[in-house]
Amino acid sequence: MPTPIYDIYAEQGAKLEIEFLYEDSNENGVNLTGASGYTHAHMQVRPSTEEVSTDVILEVEDDTASVLGVTGYAGEFTLTYEGITGNILLEVDSDTMAAVPSGKYFYEIQLVNAINPLKLVRGRFIVEPGAIR
Repeated sequence: MPTPIYDIYAEQGAKLEIEFLYEDSNENGVNLTGASGYTHAHMQVRPSTEEVSTDVILEVEDDTASVLGVTGYAGEFTLTYEGITGNILLEVDSDTMAAVPSGKYFYEIQLVNAINPLKLVRGRFIVEPGAIR
């Protein structure tokens, strides 16, 4: 099955918060910590899907984020968010989003386990500049 495509529109300097629900073919939430053994989620935002460059605009893994290769920013994934099976929350704080340059990028989010990462969702990641300067 192809990876679902979902475009994300974010505002520079505003908190980004997106909830995903990972379901099976019967629309039941998938247990992310049980037999599947997913330990965390990982997102990368890049300028292109074609380049093999290391130019990562934004990366979020576990409870940390980096912008343009600089670590120490705040962003995190929460698996089984609010106790709901299959529910995933992505949060990137406003200070981190202020450091992300406005522009049109591409992203991918993976669920990670010891054997095989699962591509959860991918698409465009559009960062609009804030209006107030």
